[in-house]
Amino acid sequence: MEESVCLSAMKKMRIAQLVPSLKPTGLVRVSLDLSAILRSMGHEVEVFYFDQLEGAVELEYATQITKVSRNNFETFDVLHTHGFRPDMYVRRNYKTIVPPCVSTLHNYVYDDLKYQYGKLVAWVFSKVWNWGCVKHKACAVLSEDMKRYYQGFWRNKNLNVIHNTRYFEPVNPDQNLVDTIKLFAKERVILGSMSIINPRKGLSQIIELLKLNETYCWVHFGEGESKDDLVKELEKSGVKDRVLLAGYNRNAKAYAFLFDVLLVPSHSEGFPLTLLEGVQLNIPTVTSDIPVFKEVFKEDEVARFKLGDIHDFERAVQRTLKANGAMTKKAYQRFVSEYSPEAIGGKYMQLYESVQ
Repeated sequence: MEESVCLSAMKKMRIAQLVPSLKPTGLVRVSLDLSAILRSMGHEVEVFYFDQLEGAVELEYATQITKVSRNNFETFDVLHTHGFRPDMYVRRNYKTIVPPCVSTLHNYVYDDLKYQYGKLVAWVFSKVWNWGCVKHKACAVLSEDMKRYYQGFWRNKNLNVIHNTRYFEPVNPDQNLVDTIKLFAKERVILGSMSIINPRKGLSQIIELLKLNETYCWVHFGEGESKDDLVKELEKSGVKDRVLLAGYNRNAKAYAFLFDVLLVPSHSEGFPLTLLEGVQLNIPTVTSDIPVFKEVFKEDEVARFKLGDIHDFERAVQRTLKANGAMTKKAYQRFVSEYSPEAIGGKYMQLYESVQ
């Protein structure tokens, strides 16, 4: 009660969010969710972006700018950046930008770049990104584990742990796609996943899981640079007939009700948006045992398996199925108390107030 009174007493702010584009993937979804949350709390929020990409959302309060634009954001109380290019924009223009700047660090920079580009590129761009955040008044990180990670080498030491949340309106699924998935499944247990396709997401482990248990089929929503490699792996695996790659779908979560278990087998994550979506939608979920997953939910809420151990993966799936919703109920209760839009919106407002 005291916290709600404190938050309601905060002054109304004008907040600028700067993102790479309006295509709702990864950090952009987080920023757009946060913008919607803050607007619902009565604050004025405008979103600025660089790239016009296919699949972008339409926002009446969004404005496109260029990397060389000289917007000083003088009418705003705070400028909040998300991602490498927005952070570098602040570094290049900090002398003319009027409001204090904060950034949200959405990933483990070196680790994630290493998976995608190799160690050398990861080392160089980690240094450059570090330099890019020097002029920010504060940085938000998504977990205690991520805070420890950045404290080792990030020059901006004002690190604040603020978890991600999910904010979305219910969307009706396309009945034709629902029928397609049901026909494909043929009464088998549906293992579902929703992510980009790259090595970091650990999707190859699901193929090994299918080899282990013929009663499973797999439905995946998402595209990515490693899709061709995944398809080749499927062709060699002998389980291709039990896999449906449904492609990118902005409303993928609308089909999650079809999943018997949602799988998040990642090798690395900043903060698991897909996991939050599954929990919020009351979908039984299994994750890998990386630190951020251990931090976010307890093992009696979301089952975990040891990375690379397919037999342990199978045990976690079976444990979740046999729990018959008991684990899912506990996970949802934790989401409401710790990761709900209201809770996270309040924490960001406290951060904005602290840099004034």
